[in-house]
Amino acid sequence: TCVICKDPCILCFLILCSTCINIHLKMSWTDAQRYCREQFHDLATIDNLEDLERLQASRKGSDYDIDSAWIGLYDDRTRWQWSYGNQDFKTGQDYDNWAGPEPNNVGAKQNCTMLMPQTGGWADKSCSDLAGPVCINGALDLYFVFALKMTWYKARKYCASHHTELAIVRDATENSKIYALMNSNAWIGLHRNPWSHWSDGSRTTYLNWETGLVGHHASPITKLYHHVDQKMSWTDAQRYCREQFHDLATIDNLEDLERLQASRRGSDYDIDTAWIGLYDDRTRWQWSYGNQDYKMGQDYDNWRQTEPNNRAGVENCTMIKINSGLWLDVPCNGEFNAVCINGGLDLYIINTAV
Repeated sequence: TCVICKDPCILCFLILCSTCINIHLKMSWTDAQRYCREQFHDLATIDNLEDLERLQASRKGSDYDIDSAWIGLYDDRTRWQWSYGNQDFKTGQDYDNWAGPEPNNVGAKQNCTMLMPQTGGWADKSCSDLAGPVCINGALDLYFVFALKMTWYKARKYCASHHTELAIVRDATENSKIYALMNSNAWIGLHRNPWSHWSDGSRTTYLNWETGLVGHHASPITKLYHHVDQKMSWTDAQRYCREQFHDLATIDNLEDLERLQASRRGSDYDIDTAWIGLYDDRTRWQWSYGNQDYKMGQDYDNWRQTEPNNRAGVENCTMIKINSGLWLDVPCNGEFNAVCINGGLDLYIINTAV
């Protein structure tokens, strides 16, 4: 699937000049991609707010007056990876055992993989479905199948805590070994991150979805928070969240705060302090996700009394005390756990750990 626009023309990217070229021809996304690759470099990528502003400025002063156009962001349903070592899964090249029509991405939210007990075939499922984990040891020669049912994210955390990782399956022999051990649906480590890449193959680092819309889903965005149980600096937390999910957490209202707090309850995640995405770049406060400006005194906040105080002039990042929900500005090189966000691409609350 691709980013859906109204009455689309196209935006091509001229790589030598880092310039966006407006093309006043109406065509499908696939035809637009082909045209841009033949005539320029590729469909446009937008990696940050500056790119977006440059794209908008490239139209000013021209006779190009259509407001909607194709860009290169798309949801590549063939792009999968193994949780073990974050190894890419090459569709059509690497071993697979998809059952029948799988993967079929029912409901546009089936991003994790179960092994089915009837045949040992694979099926894509919602990562929030429940199944037992198949773990693997560090030597990649022993499998451990557990009956305790949990989400894919919980299964990954369980395997990382007790063994090494969710199972990677590289050939029919390994698949048969697992199949011989199981008697119910079981998670393996194959998964995908939707909307993670641009047409030119680069990873998504910036998103600017129209409010209430993510691709073809015309429904209110529900934020999905992920609690990462590993201490790191704010910069490292931002990098991790962008690589594994979409970005560090945003909190736009009381409902978001309560959802973030509730997402930790009932789990074994008991750390009270964690990074969120609010930071001061020395000119203004903004959220890491989407580089959204934060208007002090106007936008929702939950600062602890006397915060932010920028003690010693070095407190430019924000830590949340999850139990109370209070925010504190602290030095960005401090080490805390992190709360990531998936950008509203699902409707479930999940806990995860590195």
